[in-house]
Amino acid sequence: MQTGPHVTRQKLIMSLVVLLWALLAVRIGIIQLYDHDQWHEIAQKQRKKTVTVKGVRGGIYDRKGIQLAMNIESVSYGIRSENIKNIDETIDKLSDATGISGTRLRKIITSKEGFQWLVRQPKSSVIKKLDAANFGCIERKPELKRYYPLGKIAAQVIGYTDIDGTGIDGCEFFFNDELSGRDGRSIVLRDAWRRVTRSFEKPIIESLNGLDIELTIDWRIQEIAEEVLEEGIDKWKAVSGGVIVLDPDTGEILAMANVPRFDPNDTAFFNSNNFNPKYRKNRLVTDMIEPGSTFKIVTFIEALESGIITEDDEIDCQNGKYRIGRHIINDTHEMGKVPASEVLIHSSNIGTVKIAEKIGKQKLYERARQLGFGEITGFDFPDESPGKLSNPSQWSKLSLPTISFGQGIAASPLQISMAYAAVANGGFLLSPRLIKEIKGDKRRLGRKMEEKKIRQAMNTETAERRKGVTGKVREESSVK
Repeated sequence: MQTGPHVTRQKLIMSLVVLLWALLAVRIGIIQLYDHDQWHEIAQKQRKKTVTVKGVRGGIYDRKGIQLAMNIESVSYGIRSENIKNIDETIDKLSDATGISGTRLRKIITSKEGFQWLVRQPKSSVIKKLDAANFGCIERKPELKRYYPLGKIAAQVIGYTDIDGTGIDGCEFFFNDELSGRDGRSIVLRDAWRRVTRSFEKPIIESLNGLDIELTIDWRIQEIAEEVLEEGIDKWKAVSGGVIVLDPDTGEILAMANVPRFDPNDTAFFNSNNFNPKYRKNRLVTDMIEPGSTFKIVTFIEALESGIITEDDEIDCQNGKYRIGRHIINDTHEMGKVPASEVLIHSSNIGTVKIAEKIGKQKLYERARQLGFGEITGFDFPDESPGKLSNPSQWSKLSLPTISFGQGIAASPLQISMAYAAVANGGFLLSPRLIKEIKGDKRRLGRKMEEKKIRQAMNTETAERRKGVTGKVREESSVK
């Protein structure tokens, strides 16, 4: 038998090895018998990941089913800085692929957060470069992008969303709750490199898609209105303009054109300093203007309705100049004594003031309120202006004459349009309608928008008599 110090060391080492294996076996036994559930849970948490399943945003359509807002497939890219080996080299390559400055990229990469967005829903040229480069630190995430297939057409009406699909303006904003889906949750399995290997078929929470909305807009009428309006603005060197086309019998808006226009797909342009943000609004609803001569129908309707005058009563237009205190009211036409109908046909300020003096401020105010001035119309759209019509107790001596021909008050173009619609439909003030139907599905109820009469603003006979005078105005205009 061999003896000596080296033999003793060998035996000691062998004993330690056996002891370690024994301890390892005991530990494995403890894990298997007593800590199995705990370690299994830790392993599953590392392998499983709960992910959000996005609910798809609903579409927006015109009255004939033409899609005005939809979702298209896109992709976004994020970056994990812990997977970067050479920071300077990565910054150079990413800057070349994305066009992002090196300074900004360095700030993203050196962030303490594990995941940072690099670029969201970029142009196809950027997508090709990033996919071809095969960066190990980049995560490619498919997304849905909001897209407006008709571009500029009805942009201020439809509105737009932010990059996450939340409505920012127009119908996209006002009906965001209906259009938005509800996100669900599901579980996916990952490998050691955090790559998704498969997902479970049944989600934890089902996602819910948004509802589709059908507008009363006819895109062809809308397109024509915008083109004609642009031509008129160019011809007369105007800054901006608007057109409303509506059905006076139902209150349905067939077109609502605003110029200047913008393309909601081109977010870089309409968010830049080159485009005034006020033109992103539907100014036919949000802005107030002095109605001017368009308000004269209010004065005339009250005069006819109350029986103060008839169309044939003689009104002295003072040959184009009428003094009220220190102020002089002027006409573009020098007319003397003419029938009341001629006052409206020739849009005489003086004749209108003479009629208003017979009516009185209280009755003129009440008729204006009956026709919807000084209150919102109930239009389904954000930031509607109520206009401005002060109480007669606050009027000055000059208020009655100037308000009678539309100065000293304010109204939105939509309010003025609905007042004229009341004349055209026989005297009923309607609530304007932009939405024809919110279409339900198996899990959410939709609703159809019905015609809504606010009140009878004048009797039918007055409306017909007023239309008769309007017909004469058109005849006079066509002759000229």
